[in-house]
Amino acid sequence: RTLAPPAVGETARDAYLTAIEGIAYGDDPNQGLVRGDRFFHPKLGFAFTAPDGFALENQAAALIGVGEGGAQALRLDSIAASDSTTVESALASGWIDGLKTDSIETIAGGDLPMATAVAQGAQWSFRLGAVRLGNRIYRLIFAAHSLTPAVDARFRAAIQSFHRLRPEEAAAARELRLQIVQVQPGDTAETLARRMPFEDKALAQFLVLNGFEREVPLEAGQRYKVVAP
Repeated sequence: RTLAPPAVGETARDAYLTAIEGIAYGDDPNQGLVRGDRFFHPKLGFAFTAPDGFALENQAAALIGVGEGGAQALRLDSIAASDSTTVESALASGWIDGLKTDSIETIAGGDLPMATAVAQGAQWSFRLGAVRLGNRIYRLIFAAHSLTPAVDARFRAAIQSFHRLRPEEAAAARELRLQIVQVQPGDTAETLARRMPFEDKALAQFLVLNGFEREVPLEAGQRYKVVAP
Protein backbone atom coordinates (compact mmCIF):
# COMPACT_ATOMS: atom_id res chain seq x y z
CA ARG A 1 0.00 0.00 0.00
CA THR A 2 1.33 3.43 -0.95
CA LEU A 3 1.19 6.17 1.66
CA ALA A 4 0.63 9.79 0.67
CA PRO A 5 3.56 12.10 1.34
CA PRO A 6 3.24 14.72 4.07
CA ALA A 7 1.09 17.73 3.24
CA VAL A 8 3.97 19.87 2.09
CA GLY A 9 1.65 22.72 1.11
CA GLU A 10 0.12 22.88 4.56
CA THR A 11 3.54 22.70 6.22
CA ALA A 12 4.75 25.61 4.09
CA ARG A 13 1.58 27.57 4.87
CA ASP A 14 2.04 27.04 8.61
CA ALA A 15 5.65 28.22 8.37
CA TYR A 16 4.52 31.27 6.41
CA LEU A 17 1.82 32.15 8.95
CA THR A 18 4.28 31.78 11.81
CA ALA A 19 6.77 34.03 10.01
CA ILE A 20 4.32 36.88 9.37
CA GLU A 21 2.69 36.95 12.81
CA GLY A 22 3.21 40.34 14.42
CA ILE A 23 3.94 42.20 11.18
CA ALA A 24 2.51 45.73 11.08
CA TYR A 25 -0.72 46.06 9.10
CA GLY A 26 -2.38 49.14 7.67
CA ASP A 27 -1.66 52.77 8.44
CA ASP A 28 1.44 54.02 10.25
CA PRO A 29 0.36 55.96 13.38
CA ASN A 30 2.93 58.62 12.50
CA GLN A 31 0.96 59.30 9.31
CA GLY A 32 -2.50 59.06 10.88
CA LEU A 33 -4.93 56.19 11.37
CA VAL A 34 -8.31 55.54 9.76
CA ARG A 35 -10.79 53.70 11.97
CA GLY A 36 -14.14 53.45 10.20
CA ASP A 37 -15.41 57.00 9.76
CA ARG A 38 -12.89 58.38 12.25
CA PHE A 39 -9.36 59.65 11.68
CA PHE A 40 -6.73 59.95 14.42
CA HIS A 41 -3.32 61.56 14.07
CA PRO A 42 -1.29 60.82 17.23
CA LYS A 43 1.80 62.65 15.99
CA LEU A 44 -0.02 65.87 15.08
CA GLY A 45 -2.43 65.57 17.99
CA PHE A 46 -5.91 65.73 16.46
CA ALA A 47 -8.94 63.58 15.66
CA PHE A 48 -11.79 64.01 13.20
CA THR A 49 -15.03 62.19 12.40
CA ALA A 50 -16.31 62.08 8.82
CA PRO A 51 -20.01 62.09 7.97
CA ASP A 52 -21.66 58.70 8.42
CA GLY A 53 -21.19 56.41 5.44
CA PHE A 54 -17.98 57.98 4.14
CA ALA A 55 -15.12 55.69 3.13
CA LEU A 56 -11.79 57.25 4.12
CA GLU A 57 -8.36 56.81 2.56
CA ASN A 58 -5.25 58.29 4.13
CA GLN A 59 -2.96 59.43 1.32
CA ALA A 60 0.47 61.04 1.58
CA ALA A 61 -0.76 64.59 0.97
CA ALA A 62 -4.29 64.47 2.35
CA LEU A 63 -7.10 62.47 3.88
CA ILE A 64 -9.64 61.70 1.15
CA GLY A 65 -13.22 60.54 1.63
CA VAL A 66 -16.09 59.48 -0.63
CA GLY A 67 -19.76 59.09 0.28
CA GLU A 68 -23.15 58.45 -1.28
CA GLY A 69 -21.71 56.41 -4.12
CA GLY A 70 -19.39 59.21 -5.22
CA ALA A 71 -21.99 61.99 -5.02
CA GLN A 72 -20.21 63.46 -1.98
CA ALA A 73 -16.52 63.85 -1.18
CA LEU A 74 -14.14 65.33 1.38
CA ARG A 75 -10.51 66.34 1.64
CA LEU A 76 -8.50 67.22 4.74
CA ASP A 77 -5.02 68.69 4.47
CA SER A 78 -2.94 71.34 6.22
CA ILE A 79 -0.67 74.30 5.52
CA ALA A 80 1.87 76.17 7.62
CA ALA A 81 0.49 79.34 9.19
CA SER A 82 2.14 82.45 10.55
CA ASP A 83 1.17 83.90 13.92
CA SER A 84 -0.99 86.51 12.19
CA THR A 85 -2.98 84.01 10.11
CA THR A 86 -6.51 83.49 11.40
CA VAL A 87 -8.91 80.76 10.35
CA GLU A 88 -11.10 83.42 8.74
CA SER A 89 -8.23 84.86 6.69
CA ALA A 90 -7.19 81.35 5.68
CA LEU A 91 -10.65 80.77 4.22
CA ALA A 92 -10.57 84.11 2.39
CA SER A 93 -7.09 83.54 0.94
CA GLY A 94 -8.34 82.11 -2.34
CA TRP A 95 -7.43 78.46 -1.89
CA ILE A 96 -10.64 77.43 -3.61
CA ASP A 97 -12.49 79.09 -6.47
CA GLY A 98 -16.07 80.22 -6.06
CA LEU A 99 -15.79 81.17 -2.38
CA LYS A 100 -18.69 83.27 -1.14
CA THR A 101 -16.79 85.66 1.10
CA ASP A 102 -19.95 86.87 2.83
CA SER A 103 -20.55 83.31 4.05
CA ILE A 104 -17.39 83.18 6.20
CA GLU A 105 -18.34 82.67 9.83
CA THR A 106 -16.52 81.82 13.03
CA ILE A 107 -17.52 78.58 14.76
CA ALA A 108 -17.62 79.03 18.52
CA GLY A 109 -17.63 76.46 21.29
CA GLY A 110 -14.85 74.12 20.19
CA ASP A 111 -11.45 73.62 21.78
CA LEU A 112 -9.71 75.02 18.68
CA PRO A 113 -10.21 78.17 16.57
CA MET A 114 -12.33 77.27 13.54
CA ALA A 115 -14.36 78.93 10.83
CA THR A 116 -16.47 77.84 7.89
CA ALA A 117 -17.77 79.12 4.56
CA VAL A 118 -19.42 77.89 1.37
CA ALA A 119 -18.25 77.93 -2.25
CA GLN A 120 -20.00 77.18 -5.50
CA GLY A 121 -18.58 75.48 -8.58
CA ALA A 122 -20.12 74.52 -11.89
CA GLN A 123 -21.17 71.02 -10.80
CA TRP A 124 -20.31 70.87 -7.11
CA SER A 125 -21.24 72.86 -4.02
CA PHE A 126 -18.73 73.09 -1.18
CA ARG A 127 -18.76 73.47 2.59
CA LEU A 128 -15.32 74.60 3.74
CA GLY A 129 -13.70 74.50 7.15
CA ALA A 130 -10.47 75.90 8.59
CA VAL A 131 -9.10 74.88 11.98
CA ARG A 132 -5.96 76.17 13.68
CA LEU A 133 -3.82 73.82 15.73
CA GLY A 134 -0.35 75.05 16.67
CA ASN A 135 1.42 76.55 13.67
CA ARG A 136 -0.79 74.87 11.06
CA ILE A 137 -4.17 75.52 9.50
CA TYR A 138 -6.15 72.37 8.75
CA ARG A 139 -8.34 72.77 5.69
CA LEU A 140 -11.49 70.73 5.21
CA ILE A 141 -13.38 70.63 1.92
CA PHE A 142 -16.73 68.87 1.67
CA ALA A 143 -18.31 68.59 -1.76
CA ALA A 144 -21.77 67.54 -2.90
CA HIS A 145 -23.68 67.72 -6.15
CA SER A 146 -26.59 69.05 -4.13
CA LEU A 147 -25.81 70.88 -0.88
CA THR A 148 -29.23 70.52 0.73
CA PRO A 149 -29.76 71.77 4.30
CA ALA A 150 -29.57 68.18 5.58
CA VAL A 151 -26.33 67.45 3.72
CA ASP A 152 -24.84 70.78 4.79
CA ALA A 153 -25.71 70.05 8.42
CA ARG A 154 -23.78 66.77 8.23
CA PHE A 155 -20.78 68.56 6.74
CA ARG A 156 -20.84 71.27 9.41
CA ALA A 157 -21.04 68.65 12.15
CA ALA A 158 -17.98 66.91 10.69
CA ILE A 159 -16.02 70.17 10.72
CA GLN A 160 -16.96 70.75 14.35
CA SER A 161 -15.85 67.22 15.24
CA PHE A 162 -12.21 68.23 14.63
CA HIS A 163 -10.55 68.40 18.07
CA ARG A 164 -7.34 67.90 20.00
CA LEU A 165 -6.57 64.23 20.48
CA ARG A 166 -7.79 63.10 23.89
CA PRO A 167 -5.60 60.85 26.08
CA GLU A 168 -7.93 57.88 25.67
CA GLU A 169 -7.93 58.35 21.89
CA ALA A 170 -4.14 58.52 21.82
CA ALA A 171 -3.97 55.29 23.82
CA ALA A 172 -6.37 53.55 21.41
CA ALA A 173 -4.68 54.85 18.25
CA ARG A 174 -2.17 52.06 18.08
CA GLU A 175 -0.59 50.34 15.11
CA LEU A 176 -2.41 47.21 13.96
CA ARG A 177 -0.56 43.93 13.57
CA LEU A 178 -1.26 40.55 12.04
CA GLN A 179 -2.26 37.89 14.54
CA ILE A 180 -2.57 34.20 13.69
CA VAL A 181 -5.49 32.41 15.34
CA GLN A 182 -6.46 28.76 15.39
CA VAL A 183 -10.06 27.89 14.55
CA GLN A 184 -11.99 26.40 17.46
CA PRO A 185 -15.17 24.31 17.12
CA GLY A 186 -18.05 26.65 16.35
CA ASP A 187 -15.87 29.40 14.91
CA THR A 188 -16.93 30.96 11.62
CA ALA A 189 -15.44 33.62 9.40
CA GLU A 190 -17.89 36.08 10.95
CA THR A 191 -16.94 35.28 14.56
CA LEU A 192 -13.24 35.61 13.77
CA ALA A 193 -13.89 38.85 11.91
CA ARG A 194 -15.51 40.31 15.03
CA ARG A 195 -12.15 40.15 16.78
CA MET A 196 -10.77 42.77 14.42
CA PRO A 197 -11.03 46.50 15.25
CA PHE A 198 -12.96 47.46 12.13
CA GLU A 199 -16.26 49.21 12.69
CA ASP A 200 -17.64 48.15 9.34
CA LYS A 201 -16.87 45.54 6.68
CA ALA A 202 -14.92 43.40 9.16
CA LEU A 203 -16.09 40.20 7.47
CA ALA A 204 -15.01 41.48 4.06
CA GLN A 205 -11.62 42.41 5.53
CA PHE A 206 -11.22 38.92 6.99
CA LEU A 207 -12.11 37.23 3.71
CA VAL A 208 -9.66 39.35 1.69
CA LEU A 209 -6.93 38.92 4.29
CA ASN A 210 -7.21 35.14 4.04
CA GLY A 211 -7.73 34.84 0.29
CA PHE A 212 -11.42 33.93 0.31
CA GLU A 213 -13.81 35.23 -2.34
CA ARG A 214 -16.82 34.38 -0.19
CA GLU A 215 -17.60 33.05 3.27
CA VAL A 216 -16.83 29.33 3.58
CA PRO A 217 -16.94 26.89 6.51
CA LEU A 218 -13.75 26.90 8.57
CA GLU A 219 -12.13 23.68 9.70
CA ALA A 220 -11.28 23.42 13.40
CA GLY A 221 -7.54 23.43 13.97
CA GLN A 222 -6.72 25.46 10.87
CA ARG A 223 -4.97 28.80 11.33
CA TYR A 224 -6.01 32.11 9.82
CA LYS A 225 -4.94 35.75 9.83
CA VAL A 226 -6.75 38.44 11.80
CA VAL A 227 -5.75 41.99 12.65
CA ALA A 228 -5.39 43.25 16.23
CA PRO A 229 -3.85 46.24 18.05
